[in-house]
Amino acid sequence: MIAIRRIWIVVVAGVMMALLYTLLLLIPNSRADDDKLSQQLDLISQLLARDIELVRAGLESDFYAGPKRPSDAWLEQLIKQPNQADLKLNGLMHRVNGKVWNVSAGFDRADQIPRKLETKHWLCQPSCRLLLRISRGSDELIADVDLPQWLSVQGSRLGLNLSVAGATRASLQKLAASSVEQDIGLYFSSRQSDDWKSASGPVLDGVPMILSGQRSDPPAIAVHWYVLLLLLVLTLSGMALLTHLYGKRQQGWRQLFRQLEKTLSAIESGNFEVVQKRLVGSMQHAPELARNFVRKLAIYGLQDEATKATLAQISNDKDWLTQHDGMTGLANRESFHQLLQQTIHDADSSALLLIDIDDFKEINDASGHQLGNDMLIKLASILAEHVQLPYRAARIAGDEFAVWMPGSTLEQGEQLAAKLLEASRQIMLAGDNMLHRLSLSIGVVVAPEHGNEFDVLMTRADIALNYSKAQGKGRYASLRDPDLEGYLLKQRFMYSRVHSAIRDQRLALAYQPIVRVNDGSISHYEVLLRIEDEVGSYVSAYPLIQAAERQRDVGVLDKWVLNQVLTLLMQMRRNNQRHRLAVNISGLSMSDAQLTETLLQRIEFSGCGPALVVEITESAALENISLTQRNIERLQALGCQVALDDFGVGYSSVNNLLSLPFDYVKVDGCFIRKLSTDDAVIPLLEFLVTISKLRGFQLVAEFVENDKVAQQLEQIGVQFAQGYHYGKPELGRLSLEHDDDQTSQTGQV
Repeated sequence: MIAIRRIWIVVVAGVMMALLYTLLLLIPNSRADDDKLSQQLDLISQLLARDIELVRAGLESDFYAGPKRPSDAWLEQLIKQPNQADLKLNGLMHRVNGKVWNVSAGFDRADQIPRKLETKHWLCQPSCRLLLRISRGSDELIADVDLPQWLSVQGSRLGLNLSVAGATRASLQKLAASSVEQDIGLYFSSRQSDDWKSASGPVLDGVPMILSGQRSDPPAIAVHWYVLLLLLVLTLSGMALLTHLYGKRQQGWRQLFRQLEKTLSAIESGNFEVVQKRLVGSMQHAPELARNFVRKLAIYGLQDEATKATLAQISNDKDWLTQHDGMTGLANRESFHQLLQQTIHDADSSALLLIDIDDFKEINDASGHQLGNDMLIKLASILAEHVQLPYRAARIAGDEFAVWMPGSTLEQGEQLAAKLLEASRQIMLAGDNMLHRLSLSIGVVVAPEHGNEFDVLMTRADIALNYSKAQGKGRYASLRDPDLEGYLLKQRFMYSRVHSAIRDQRLALAYQPIVRVNDGSISHYEVLLRIEDEVGSYVSAYPLIQAAERQRDVGVLDKWVLNQVLTLLMQMRRNNQRHRLAVNISGLSMSDAQLTETLLQRIEFSGCGPALVVEITESAALENISLTQRNIERLQALGCQVALDDFGVGYSSVNNLLSLPFDYVKVDGCFIRKLSTDDAVIPLLEFLVTISKLRGFQLVAEFVENDKVAQQLEQIGVQFAQGYHYGKPELGRLSLEHDDDQTSQTGQV
């Protein structure tokens, strides 16, 4: 009897330890986590307010420009029309003098909407909904905003469960139906559990709508998987002994074991759909001693089932993103490439349009990346309106778009280009104290006359595009333009300098330090390419790189730079110096499988991977996410670190920061230059710092030019910086001149 008690004590102790370990995983680590959650909720609340205002402003513009008496079809079309935010609409209602005129599908309980509505109205009768009201004389347009969808998307990106509720609590059960004032509305909120936190203030001024959230904590669920298996194994072993010793309950235990064995098989095979059913059956047949334990297992089974559904949804989203651009919804470069190659031989003639926004970087620098994103979305809407099947539009790079017109002639391509230019001239967006008109440059080519392969056609279209820019922008050009021959000769001359510069040894490398913000110590150096000009001075090689990229031959420069860097690193290694160097690899090189293989082999042969940081531009990284991820993983396998360069130029790519395993993210200088003058930059950088800590990468701020900006970056929490404040790019072997003591201090992150 004593042996039985000892076995029972051991089993119970093991179960309690496992359960305690599981519960500890669910308890927040410290008050700092709660503070971080509150800060995130405040930031998300601000983002939600901004998106609500964007949707309201867009509806107001469309309503003023719309018909006097909108039809049901017009309302449906307005709902489907893409907006500038991630907010979707459940439905729209049109009222005249407070009476319903027409209602779109999806607008629930239209007859219960109060006659008197504010511009933004948070209504709970009894379920809460956000209504946006736009008035035009006696006409009203009322939009029912889909807040749950927005909260679900934002929450999944940050690992949070999000909800909104009113700030005033009331009980509908205590009020008679006749006492509910329809013209005023009733505000209330349900109580959240203690682990939910709320934002410090309402989402919108004057609207009692508070954002609340809790961490969904997916990694903890993964740990529960092993804890669940441990509990089952421990319980099976202990209960098997007790069943043998307690013969009176032998039959009940045997049935329990059968059910638990089936549950284990379902878990191991990934068949979560039957886990709950198996566990409920186990609970029904188990002796009283085991029922509470099996009930807890059933709860864990439900958690794993929900996790599987969430992962399946994320997988579907990723499948869509591999074929489309996340911001505009157009096809991306990879899917556009596949479409062109599949259809290029199906017709005698097909036209290709390559489209670029004029002065896009200057627009971003002058009025911020948000206005740049708005301009990209406007261009995407123009393409969606004018490009109909079987034609196809795509976003190729940051501000570069393309249209494929199978079965079309060069004349038809030029006609479409003229229509797109005319439509773009009607678009004007307000920036910081200035207006920006959407101006396009378009290059038009035709297959097979100008080529029958994707790369060849894109090169020819890029030549025509650059020629149109050289003629004054805001126009199109095709390869049959008689003045294009002189332009081609000039481009060929510039391209010829690529090989002559290498042959005549007129290229050199400059080094600019990247430092730690907290103490100013050097982390590593960025390598920059320079070329000797006619008077013997070394200047930026950017025009040379552009010419090589237009000819799809920039790989020759990438190989030269990488060879020089690897040679330098091997020399430093022989001198027991441990500096690290960051080198840029162009997007064209990274998308060329054969060239990428050559570069990777040279890095592996040198053994200098741990001393190398490879920088990939944002536009190149997001053209083909799956290929970028494979290249990053291969570089990291060689010991290299990988940086995302020029982050924030024309992309809404925070979602990609959550999926691509970068070691560094370099924030583009257009943000850093505005840090002291634009208050909107600070919360953006704070948000990026939060994401960097969650995802394990580090931020590098570019173009830091004075001590004030450096101090602000340190307060925000940005880890690294580079710019003239810390050091200008210098030619020569600057990094070899330091002694071993300084090298040992600056060679590690």
